[in-house]
Formats: sequence, C-alpha cells, structure tokens
Amino acid sequence: MPFRADLGATPSYASDARVASRLLRVPSVHSLAQTRGKIPGGRYPGRKGSWCSVKWMGVGTGLVMLCLGAWAWASSVESRAQASPKSAHVQSSPPPSALVQEAAPPAFTLPLTKAPDVPADCRDLLRKEGMRFTPWNLRPQQLGADLVCEAPQGVQVSRGRDGLRFQPPARVNCAFALRLVAMERIIQEEAKAELHTRVKQVVHLGTYNCRRIAAYPALASEHSFANAIDLARFVLANGREVVVKRDWVPADREARRPATRFLRRLSRRFFDEKIFSSVLTPSYDAHHHDHFHLDGAPYQVDGT
Repeated sequence: MPFRADLGATPSYASDARVASRLLRVPSVHSLAQTRGKIPGGRYPGRKGSWCSVKWMGVGTGLVMLCLGAWAWASSVESRAQASPKSAHVQSSPPPSALVQEAAPPAFTLPLTKAPDVPADCRDLLRKEGMRFTPWNLRPQQLGADLVCEAPQGVQVSRGRDGLRFQPPARVNCAFALRLVAMERIIQEEAKAELHTRVKQVVHLGTYNCRRIAAYPALASEHSFANAIDLARFVLANGREVVVKRDWVPADREARRPATRFLRRLSRRFFDEKIFSSVLTPSYDAHHHDHFHLDGAPYQVDGT
C-alpha cells in the first residue's frame, strides 16, 4: 500500500467527541434514552443513594464531550503549527498535493553516474606501484543528451606489480587502474592460502563499453567510463584454471573445493575491503552467470 498523508482534513468537534466518548466509555444521551424505562421512573442511582434524571446526565455528558472535542482540536492545530517551521504566523495553506509530496518517504534512486575524478599525477603513481601500462587516450562519446562516455587519463594495463598478466590488456581509466594494484595483491594472497600456488594470468570479458545499464536506463554502465572489469578465469602457475562459471557456488551452499573457496573469499574481500564499490557475481543475476563484475561506481552494490 503506498504511503498516504492526508494533511488537509479539517478537525471536527463532533467526530473528536465521539471518538473520545468511545475511548473513555462515557454514555451518550442517545444510549441513556434507549435504556429509559428499565428502571422505574427512568432514573439511575447516583452517589449516596440519590437519583439523577436522564436529562441532567445527558447535559453532563454533553459538556464532557464538548471539552474533549475542544482539546482534540487544539492539539491538532498545535501539532500542525509545530510541523511548519517556516513561519510562526498563519499563512495561506499550500495545495494538499504539495503537502502529500513533502510528507511522502523519498523513493530509492541511484545517483547519476559520471567518469571518476582522477589525480593529476595518476600515471606517475601507477609507475611507482610497478604497473606495466601504456597511455590509452579515449575520445569522449556522447551517450544521449545527459551522459558522456569517457576515460580520464586512460591506460592500457598489461601486467601488475607482482607479475599478474591481464588477458587481454585492460583498458581502464587511471583511477580504476590504481584499484587493480590492490586487486592483484588480494588475488595472490588468496591463491597462496587456498590453492597453494600463484595466479599468473586473469582472463576478462571486457572493460570499456559505452552503454547504459539494462535495469536502469537512466544510468550509464560503469563500463562507459572504463571504470569496471569483468573477470572470468584465473590461470594458475601450475597450469590449472579457476573458472567462475564452473567453480562458483551460491553463498547458501558449502564451499567444499579449494577453487570454490578461492572465488568466494575473493568476492568478499573485494567488497568488504572497499577495493571495488560494486561486486556482482553469478549469485546476483543471470547476466553475471560466468564472471565477476567489479567497478568503482559512486554507489555500492554487494552482489556476492
């Protein structure tokens, strides 16, 4: 049921009094009149054995309900005055539609994406990290009226500091290339712990692709800014391979094989240690059934 706030209702003395009468169980004049005649003389016992007529009881009940109605109306006016901090003076009321819009909870929306900010000396930082790369200058491409595909200080990374090769070479923006430094470190740590060997090569399905997100047409994919990579296979130093499509199992199933544990620990560390802001695995949806999607979006998605 959608959220609805009816802020334009006018308080009613009669309705407030009836509600208060029911809550406090105060008999109304009508109910007393219906029971008239059940006791001789139509009178009801009062304090100290005295007898009060229905007429005087009805007058007293009416006064109680009138007071309660006035109190409820005053409380309603006070609460609405406190809810409007713009002015202490009474002004003309805005249209009800505007009030409902202000009171409604905000809908969940993803921020508009754009190319990430890149340090001016980013390529120098990559060289200091020992990354093997060549400059890759991408000409900006318009994607609709409001989005531009671009890769600030683009680079083509062929090899990491510890010898990890990218197949094919990864064309990414320079800020994302700095994330690959940490990615390589985690890959080698988990390969040593779970597989007792090193990873010599990662095979990916792509980095740059100027397009929108299928589920969110108003947003450009992070691939549009060369701000993402899709990892499909890990080639080990002993000649074996870990394949995402073959070796991944959902989080609700036990990871019994070393390759399965390797992939699970990679995905968790990539997200938990904030190496990437979005980590999408085959558990996320069918579009990622054969790879890890890793990106540096301005929002976070845990798809592990």
